[in-house]
Amino acid sequence: MLRWVHLCHFGVDEMKKQKNILGVAMLIAAVLALAASAAAEILTVRRSNAELPEKVELAAGDFYGWEFDTTDKGYYYTLAYNSYFEIDGIDVGRVTDIEVYMNRSDYDVTETVLYWHGVKSGIEGEFMMALSETSDGVWTASCDIQSLDYIRFYPTEKVRSDITFDGIVLNGNSAPSTVSVPRIAVMWLAASAVLSGIYIFICFIKNKKAPTHLTALVSVMASAAGGVAGLTAGGMFTAASAIGDMLGLFAAAAMFAVWWLMVWIVRIKKTENRAFAAVLLLGSLFAVVGAPLQAPDETFHFIRAYTVSELRFDFDYDYKLPDDVELMYSCFPAEMNNGKLLYGGRSVTDAMKLYFAGGTVDSEHKSNVQLILPYIPAAVGIAAARLFTSRALFMMWAARIAQAVFYAFCVRFALKKAKRYRSALILMTLFPMTLFMVSMVSYDSMFLSSFAVFAGLCLGGTPSRRDIAAMIVSFAVIVMIKPIYIPLALLMMLMPAQELAAKRRMSIIAACIISGILLWLASLWYASAVAVNITATEDLAGVDRMAQIKYVLSQPIRYIAVMLVDGYQNLFYLGTFGMFGTLDVSARLTNLISPCVAAVVSVLSARETEKLRKGDIWLCSELIVGMYVLIVTGFYVTWSTLGSTSILGVQSRYFIPLILPASLLISKASSRFVTETADTQNTALALTAALSAVSVVEIFAEYYLM
Repeated sequence: MLRWVHLCHFGVDEMKKQKNILGVAMLIAAVLALAASAAAEILTVRRSNAELPEKVELAAGDFYGWEFDTTDKGYYYTLAYNSYFEIDGIDVGRVTDIEVYMNRSDYDVTETVLYWHGVKSGIEGEFMMALSETSDGVWTASCDIQSLDYIRFYPTEKVRSDITFDGIVLNGNSAPSTVSVPRIAVMWLAASAVLSGIYIFICFIKNKKAPTHLTALVSVMASAAGGVAGLTAGGMFTAASAIGDMLGLFAAAAMFAVWWLMVWIVRIKKTENRAFAAVLLLGSLFAVVGAPLQAPDETFHFIRAYTVSELRFDFDYDYKLPDDVELMYSCFPAEMNNGKLLYGGRSVTDAMKLYFAGGTVDSEHKSNVQLILPYIPAAVGIAAARLFTSRALFMMWAARIAQAVFYAFCVRFALKKAKRYRSALILMTLFPMTLFMVSMVSYDSMFLSSFAVFAGLCLGGTPSRRDIAAMIVSFAVIVMIKPIYIPLALLMMLMPAQELAAKRRMSIIAACIISGILLWLASLWYASAVAVNITATEDLAGVDRMAQIKYVLSQPIRYIAVMLVDGYQNLFYLGTFGMFGTLDVSARLTNLISPCVAAVVSVLSARETEKLRKGDIWLCSELIVGMYVLIVTGFYVTWSTLGSTSILGVQSRYFIPLILPASLLISKASSRFVTETADTQNTALALTAALSAVSVVEIFAEYYLM
């Protein structure tokens, strides 16, 4: 606390006395906050130990079903992917776990979720939990609910799945909660951080001048308050018996360390170096905190990175993985439901213990991914780790960190080259979803790294021959990995005519697109030439791509309506930027505040877009709409059944590149109202990094504390 006081030194004698008084007041407030934290913990434990109900049984007949066809064979037939059963007015007290008695088609492996309304962690609202099949016909979710009055149950995400539903049992038995010192420490750290933030704000108001490191300290306070608020909303401060003291203490220490590391990062002079340090720190934390093999398709990507690390440049589907790699796959299957494995109910911590206990498993995992270049950073990390250990888990962490390091260098290069709209570029490159994806073993890391380089060059000054070559190479890599992003080449149009003549600009755009297509075709040819026993990827059951394309082209008006309704139902995917893991680990606070932080950063950066031309506004708008339509339609064709009214498979991570043009549009729209000039790049860096720090804390809590 005294350190925070000294950081606000203004060198004004008249202020010293007031500052000392304020400092003493803040110290007293911190002591009171500690007492309040302890009192809150005691009251929470007493409330949680109130009389518990034994069991509440809800029969299937008590539920109302939507979009089901009841058959004469005793089961339900789903007519839409969002079919559900619901019941309200149940008014039950404490619930510690929920059992759903249900069977469904054998081929149906989609997620099963349950929404409910009631009180959790002292907060009233609607919450979601995923269910895992713990035994044949029994789906279970562990929870700690104070009261519950409404349930909506989604048994599947598939159309035409056969469902038998026999009811739900709400269990209220649990071990008594106990007072936890680590939880008190976490609450006190948060309260102290908030109080310090108030002190800094008072200093700022009295002196009309920002003190040294104010931006850093504001980010610290935001991280502290936001992180603990997220843990509170997620249920960390209830059911003490479910949280180990050492893990809780580690969480408190880790949060405190992250906040102060951010303070030192903001002291670095150049913006690109600050961003580099922030990406290294936060990316490495995401890499270690994320549960093993839980990033989207990471199970396939890690195998490809592992083979490349052994200098295997062919694609052998029957490649034999080492026993320890198979053990890691067995201990950490690719389906995690809010901290619980799909089968058996083991926590991630239990899975870690099981893995380090060793042993052998009789299983074989395969990968039909047929690319090499995107996995080079991860392969380097695996090869380096292999020099010191034979444990696959450490190799996976090394691969993740290596990709985060590579991305950090790309971000530094991009910001060094960018001369305009740097705040928007910072927002996109340090966004939580971006840092999460680049810190996992996935070709998305190389895709986002290449896009950062390309975007930085597009926002730069007059390009040299090397810059143009870097543009062409980086965009070729983008297209090789994901050809659907070819329209992003038009970002070069943001470069003013005085920086690059229109004719030359169009020739470079053409060179980027042609090089990308050629590299993509070359990768396909190479894959067909060296592939061994690669199995063809099959369409999902009921999906006919060509028939779906013909359907979209023949009924464009109806498809536009489907697309708009789907976007409206999903808030155009703006509220799922905290969806980490395999679509089942949701950082709720990140989901809520990510769009808000993006909007705030964009508004505060309004003065940067004063010279944004009308043509640039149209370009950004067309890119956002065009790419959205391309991405959504691509999934409609490859994931949805013919003529479906639902679009499956779309995730927020596919829209990360659109953060840049969207931020520019918001900034331009705000330029009429924002008149003061501020250090917008530092603000963008501090706010976005603080948001990502909150996400790190949330994902840690989701996997290891809940």
